[in-house]
Amino acid sequence: MLTINVLCAFAAAASAFPTTLPTQHTSPAKRQDGGSFIHVTGVEGAVGWRQEIFTLKSDADAWNIYMLALERFKDMPASDPLSWYQIAGIHGQPYVAWDSVGPCDNCTLQGYCTHQSTLFPTWHRPYLALFEQSLVNNAYEVANEFEGEQKDRYLNRASVLRMPFWDWAQYPADANDYFPSLFRDEFITVMKPQGEVQIENPLLRYRFKDDQDHSFIQGGGDVTWRNPTFNAANRAQLRSDTWAVLTSQVQYNAFSTQSLLAAYDNQNPYSIEALHDQVHINTGGQMGIVPQAAFDPFFWIHHAQVDHVFALWQAAHPDVWVQPWSEVGSTTSYASGAIESASSDLTPFHSSASGGFYSSDAVRNTETFTYLYADLASGDSAANIINRLYRDSQTPLSKRSSPPAGNMGDYINRGIGATSRKEVPEYIANVEVDSQSMEGSFTIFLFDGTFDESKPEKWHDEPNLIGAHGFFSSPKAMGDGTARVNAGVSLTGSLASKLKSGSLKDLSTDSVTGYLKEHIEWKIVKADGSVVDKDDVPGLQIAIMTSVVQLPGAKGQIARWGGFEALPEVTKGRKFGFDGEWKGHFHGHGHGRGH
Repeated sequence: MLTINVLCAFAAAASAFPTTLPTQHTSPAKRQDGGSFIHVTGVEGAVGWRQEIFTLKSDADAWNIYMLALERFKDMPASDPLSWYQIAGIHGQPYVAWDSVGPCDNCTLQGYCTHQSTLFPTWHRPYLALFEQSLVNNAYEVANEFEGEQKDRYLNRASVLRMPFWDWAQYPADANDYFPSLFRDEFITVMKPQGEVQIENPLLRYRFKDDQDHSFIQGGGDVTWRNPTFNAANRAQLRSDTWAVLTSQVQYNAFSTQSLLAAYDNQNPYSIEALHDQVHINTGGQMGIVPQAAFDPFFWIHHAQVDHVFALWQAAHPDVWVQPWSEVGSTTSYASGAIESASSDLTPFHSSASGGFYSSDAVRNTETFTYLYADLASGDSAANIINRLYRDSQTPLSKRSSPPAGNMGDYINRGIGATSRKEVPEYIANVEVDSQSMEGSFTIFLFDGTFDESKPEKWHDEPNLIGAHGFFSSPKAMGDGTARVNAGVSLTGSLASKLKSGSLKDLSTDSVTGYLKEHIEWKIVKADGSVVDKDDVPGLQIAIMTSVVQLPGAKGQIARWGGFEALPEVTKGRKFGFDGEWKGHFHGHGHGRGH
């Protein structure tokens, strides 16, 4: 039995959103009435809308109360279970029990978060709801400090406030602002009861107080930090990969986790968990360290987008849900080998003040926690929303009139407006690896021919980079090649640009196989920038695969993907390249968890 431990690691077009905000007039209670546990309710009252962060920012009063709520939230004493410090700690360090929920039999306090698990999307839903619950409590407290008409305005905005998401799969509003300045600005101006003042940007970092244990923070210091590497190429890849996740995966388990245990015969490697990993690694700093990530304010905005993608997938596949699953790793609440299902407890999130926990079944509907995503609240179909957000190049949410060169959207968009479904090939790299096998997170870079091997810190911007994937991992190595995961990296956009330049004859399987066999190279880099020898990465295997995609022929249709076919001739004879035989999945003896 494998016994590894797994650590947790702009707006849509205006017409896509409802035009009237929901209203709510009473402040939610800060604590449960009676009982001895924190009742995770989300925001009590009427259902509100989670909006893309630039839409929220366009409402000056809503943005002001959001900034002030975040500031107050982060200043709450660590002794309060609804404080930033305690809620962030649920995800991992400092490894303490939250709300009296201790470890299960054969478990240790190691964080409650579920990664490499089919519970990954559902566990994070009540986690976000808990954060949102405390965020809005703080918004009400701030609003009540104002007087007269200002107080009424801010109470109104607090009543409908929900945490925003940043849609990293959309084209940026500013062509050079790939990681928006609102996450990077050192100071912002806000309105407080005494007038306009400057404060430290609440979205920039978390500052630990002297009485808050932060000895575990990698890099030292008393603040969280980042090292973002977002650029045109990886934003375009996020768009392509998001569209692929939403349209190609039709089974919940395979959609939910990158664990190979959920895959079907090493086929479709796309998953929401692998997609989510990319943003963690592209952000860097604490966001790239699983047990520390939740302290960074950006964690919550990122995970709100992950939940947004999850909700879109649910709307497109309403009859598909969690299937029984044998856990690969362990958390505070389950041991390796435990059988989990849609009715399993999502600990430590109590569903009432007297006890009991939410399950995946209980959180299937976002309205359980009184929120909807604004695009889904518009009444449009999931297929239309997905196509508009992540496929249609006519409506990028950007100042650009077209997508960046080389993006998959330029190629697949040819099917828009067709009266029948058009078939196009999609090419991907299927990267398999034991993601817990090195000290910290790491990235696999795929290149088209030559590149500057002397400057790995510049590989994100390398002209011949054709794709990359970051794996979100723990600070200490604990893998032996058996806890393998996979991730898909779309190569179609890069190949389409080669076709356009004349370097590639056509996009037939024969032409692509010949081209990639001659040109593709790969390298691995740790989060600290050091290059890793391929021999030091247990379980590594890279395969090039293709699938025929039937594009939508009319509004309301979603793309249909055929089966995935491996192209072993591309990598045959290459070290760690797929040669026609898939490596074994989960076998042998596991390994313990060390932080």
